[in-house]
Amino acid sequence: MGFRSVGISPQESSVAEKEKKKKTIKKEAEIDNNTIMNVTNQKKLYIVDVLFVVVTGLLFGLFRPDSVVIAVYFLLFPYMYFTKRKALLVYLGVSSLLAMVWVVVAQEYYGYNIAFLNIFGVTVFPFFAWATGLFWLWVLFGHVLRHMQKKSLYKRFIMCSFVYSIVLISVEYIAYHFFRIQNVATSEYPGLPFCDCWHAPVWMQWSYIGLGLMFFALSLHIEAYKNKKVVAKKKRRKKKA
Repeated sequence: MGFRSVGISPQESSVAEKEKKKKTIKKEAEIDNNTIMNVTNQKKLYIVDVLFVVVTGLLFGLFRPDSVVIAVYFLLFPYMYFTKRKALLVYLGVSSLLAMVWVVVAQEYYGYNIAFLNIFGVTVFPFFAWATGLFWLWVLFGHVLRHMQKKSLYKRFIMCSFVYSIVLISVEYIAYHFFRIQNVATSEYPGLPFCDCWHAPVWMQWSYIGLGLMFFALSLHIEAYKNKKVVAKKKRRKKKA
């Protein structure tokens, strides 16, 4: 008794290829749609983030600065939740930790011309200002860093450090001259000659820069680690598929 070989006819093969092409086109279309939606969402988030920062700046002219930064700090939690960016919580944790260490080290060098809130003799304004300020810089930088993924970690760090230095001096100038937030505890020290602000001991001025550099170095490494985990997870899924 002989056996008849079973094969796939040319018609069946053609139908299978067409179905395969349809599935491929459908997947590519889904990817394109997801990419477009992602870009659109990122643009919306960027606008919302910028508006949040602008409104915060305007509030400094209406209310006590310490009340503003404290309110903004605690508003960050629902803000991250409603904008579906709970992953940013780790960066707020890093900025808060650095701010806490800094306030413990330099608390004796803070005494403002405005009666800010004190807890156990410690002015809380520097903590909330540093924690919130560093975090918001990271959020805004994130919109730019997203387009610099192919750049090395070192180049991204240099970019963050350069922009941070400019923003820091600008904020110090605006706070000192426009909002009249002045640290009288260090007023006898010379400020920067070109802006008449940032009156503090030299070690304190360098620490201001160092705080930002440390924050961005840690944040960039955390981001790189998280990206590696995402890539590894995708590879495992492909192997299973």
